[in-house]
Amino acid sequence: MRRGTSRLDLFRYGIIMPLLTGEESNVRKFCHEVSGKPYYYKGKEYYFSEETIRKWYYKYLNEGFDNLSRKTRSDKNTSRKISEEGINYIVDLKSGYPRMTTKKIYERLKEDRMVKEDVSINSFYRYMKTNNLKTRIIANKERRRYEKEYPNDTWQADTSYGPYIKIDGKKYRTYLIQFIDDNSRLVVGYGFYFHDNAVNVQKTFKKAIEKYGVPKQIYLDNGKPYSNEQIEIICARLGIKLTHTHAYDPAAKGKVERCFKTIKEGWMYARDWNKYGSIKELEEDYGRYLYDEYINKEHSELGDTPNNVWHKGIENTLYKQIEKEQLEEYFMNTVKRVVTKDRLVSINNKYYEVPYKYVGCKIELRYYTSNEEELWVYENNERKEKCEPLNKKDNSKVKRDNNIDYSKLVNNEEDVIECS
Repeated sequence: MRRGTSRLDLFRYGIIMPLLTGEESNVRKFCHEVSGKPYYYKGKEYYFSEETIRKWYYKYLNEGFDNLSRKTRSDKNTSRKISEEGINYIVDLKSGYPRMTTKKIYERLKEDRMVKEDVSINSFYRYMKTNNLKTRIIANKERRRYEKEYPNDTWQADTSYGPYIKIDGKKYRTYLIQFIDDNSRLVVGYGFYFHDNAVNVQKTFKKAIEKYGVPKQIYLDNGKPYSNEQIEIICARLGIKLTHTHAYDPAAKGKVERCFKTIKEGWMYARDWNKYGSIKELEEDYGRYLYDEYINKEHSELGDTPNNVWHKGIENTLYKQIEKEQLEEYFMNTVKRVVTKDRLVSINNKYYEVPYKYVGCKIELRYYTSNEEELWVYENNERKEKCEPLNKKDNSKVKRDNNIDYSKLVNNEEDVIECS
């Protein structure tokens, strides 16, 4: 029985991806070459026949990413001991003070509350060693400038600190998440948010695709908002090649970093931020600046405007667009939860009520990034039941039978998506 999106789906997609993104066009030749290579999944070595690889390719074309496999992913409960902000803080310290000891760094992180109280010095030593942070200083790598041949071949994305804005007399830090086309330098998507997280990255990415179509590849930062299973699933559903930079190497995303520098010098440092009272006002002003001073101004390296370069170049490519409703489906976040005896599940610290038949079962849930409150149960990649947000006041008025036998609510195996 199909049990939803899994790591195995992503593993198989990774093997056939060159065929889907157009890097390889000869299916027979590709399958023959790949069949002789070893692949590693969950620590084990595997070889696959030409027929198997070809079957995965056509299965993706006919049924989409979500049907590539029929095995359940086993979730691993891992927790980050140090936040992304803390890791960046370590790198800054090592870059500025190369001889600073691990113990001193640990003490500084403790003082500045960048590490959890329960993290011991021994755990910190192990973490630094495992992640190669003890001696890491970003070296000056040999780099060669490059430029993709056509628009939408590759998009780069990253986050920059935005200005503080005042709301009801209180200051709030903002973050600018932005996607830029590698070939034309066109800003294809942007958004200001109060949080730099995966959901906001996905919202910005979806807005970019709605307006400019589907890129062949995206080149993202290695931080948590950009490196997670949800973005992998979205890219796999859309047939996009996903590539990440090396950790703590901002120069690898040169074009988007240079774009941020231009924006800060031309827009951010020239504004009176006291007059902005909302994210909407901020985005509207930034949008006007982009239109007048960036996308429609001649770029020194292009000899034309980013807007013109994109529109001229896109005529020479297969411009792939997705219907808005279908795109919403592709961007639905997928999670798995065990339903409590009160028939509740928790998503992003909010509780939802699930139909009784799922009590005690591990189920697949999907929700829209644009509307988290619309939560659905999925079975075999089909939408089944809608889950309602918990309303404690309404529930207090309902007369309940306290002698319910929950074990009888699931009557047969077909009602079970996945029981723990």
